[in-house]
Amino acid sequence: AAAALQKEAAALTAQLAALPASRRAPEDEDALRTARCLRLSELLMRTPGLALGSHEMDLHADATFLPALAAPRPKLRALALRCLGLRALSDGAQAAKLWPLFVKALAHDQLPVQLAALGACADLLLVHSPAALLPPSAAPEPPPAGAPLPPTEDGCAGALLDLLGPALRSSDALLSASAALAACRLLHTGRVASSALVARLLVFYFQAEHAAARAEPLAEAGLLEVVGKQALELLSDPRQFLSVFFASAPPALLGSALLPALRTALSAPAGAPEASVPVESLASFVLALTRPAAGDKGDGAAEAAGEAAGEAAQAALDDG
Repeated sequence: AAAALQKEAAALTAQLAALPASRRAPEDEDALRTARCLRLSELLMRTPGLALGSHEMDLHADATFLPALAAPRPKLRALALRCLGLRALSDGAQAAKLWPLFVKALAHDQLPVQLAALGACADLLLVHSPAALLPPSAAPEPPPAGAPLPPTEDGCAGALLDLLGPALRSSDALLSASAALAACRLLHTGRVASSALVARLLVFYFQAEHAAARAEPLAEAGLLEVVGKQALELLSDPRQFLSVFFASAPPALLGSALLPALRTALSAPAGAPEASVPVESLASFVLALTRPAAGDKGDGAAEAAGEAAGEAAQAALDDG
């Protein structure tokens, strides 16, 4: 893999050298030169054998990355954000300084830039921790009286849901799948514990079943270069990685997410994506994962989670 990256870096360097020098280059030629510079910088930062020193990365950031953020072409802005994200992985102070930039791009820019910003946010949260980058969340509301399984929300869960929630609810299949994958990575690694975020993933899982047939091909609009072929294949069917995540999630966390997931589906207005979620199937899915199989002894915590999930499902269905 390193040899292939070195070969690509050499090819990009040769292409850059072949471009004619000009103080007033045509727009297309200037964009091509900038894109190759950004791609070469990304390769240098991704490849240990080609690593740049801190001073060199600062020079690249000042001379190439930051100016490219103002480029009119989304592809260039996306490449610049990816480079800045890689730069911040090794420097917590840089990560904190650049964090508002990634958050703003995720919320307001065009799709290629949003995808780059989302990838940078997920990687930085995994490396530097949500507590280092996210504002503290307000204390969660107390559970309803008689709630069978209290929710689990750590100090950063609310802020993380605010960050990922709009992307998870996006009508764009690639952006919503990318947000779901980011949430799975953060939950699976223990960077965050949140019943509300798991509930949002459960709703998304069953929405994805109905949206799969309507999703446009994800390789359009030049997104292949921004996202990468392997990632694009993974994101084309989010139910696959979500199934793996749910199967490995702690039963108590999964069970505590059932009630809010059911309430989200049952309270959705007609025509909303959440209204397409089959609540009986959702409840059966969670119960099957939280209750030990017939003949299995299981452990007390899993059995309690399964029983509580069953009570939550019944309560939500009764309310609905």
